[in-house]
Amino acid sequence: MDKKAKKIKSFDKTADFFFQYFDLPLTVLHISQQSHTRVHTHEFCEIAVIFKGSGLHNCNDSSSLISAGDVLFIPQGIAHGYDKTEELELINILYLPARLGISGLDIASSEFYSMTINNKIPAEKDFTSPVIHLSTEELAETRRLCGLLEKEHEECAYAHEFASQALFMVLMLLFARNYERSENRKPASTKNLIGNVVAYLNRHYAEKINLKLLAGKAGMSQRNMMRLFGAATGTTPVNYLLHLRIYQATIMLRSTRQSINEIAEQCGFNDSNYFTRQFHRLTCKTPSAYRETISPESKEKPL
Repeated sequence: MDKKAKKIKSFDKTADFFFQYFDLPLTVLHISQQSHTRVHTHEFCEIAVIFKGSGLHNCNDSSSLISAGDVLFIPQGIAHGYDKTEELELINILYLPARLGISGLDIASSEFYSMTINNKIPAEKDFTSPVIHLSTEELAETRRLCGLLEKEHEECAYAHEFASQALFMVLMLLFARNYERSENRKPASTKNLIGNVVAYLNRHYAEKINLKLLAGKAGMSQRNMMRLFGAATGTTPVNYLLHLRIYQATIMLRSTRQSINEIAEQCGFNDSNYFTRQFHRLTCKTPSAYRETISPESKEKPL
């Protein structure tokens, strides 16, 4: 097990809660709009398939950008969560591998099968980034199979447990074959590097930050970092940082009575006039006017 992985003996999400109505410890959860989720742990294994949108997957004190086609594997006890989600649709496949009783046959030698079913985790494995990325055709087939798996649970027809396990095995075959194609592992690694940049900006937005520093966090040139950052997020690091600082300022304006100058400084702006101009440009209100629109009843509590 990766030494960085945080495993604990008590779990936020227990197996009994999800599997109490089924003898078979296997189920799927379709989440059409995944919102921010605090870091939490499971008493079971989870495979999350991203069908739409984007977001950050937080795990092991790091973050990775995720988008449609990505597949995450979260072993039992690993703490993870989601942040900065944008129309993120996913399906979670939840299972207890030891109780499934699946015979691996010739797939048992696959690293993906060993990791997800036999709990043989490579020492260097980091579960922050996706383990595979599915093609459009593979993603469509995964959605179809997950839909059939959901139907088996809903209808509980004759031999539904047998059918459910068979569908799960077909899904695992699809994922394992994808995993064995080494070219699918490189994009996940690149996303993880850019995810490190995003995670650094999220944590250090109030500090002095330049492109040279961010390129160093990604381990690449400034030009390459900016190109990949734009491809992953749709914006530049500078613009992302500006929006992040203004967003944090709106939170402080709603939840504190600190002065505008104090908020500007704590959000990374050395010039309060520049802060006011940028705030107005992005929100169409000055900081003072924004604060005045928040009534006592609608003020949010500090995060």
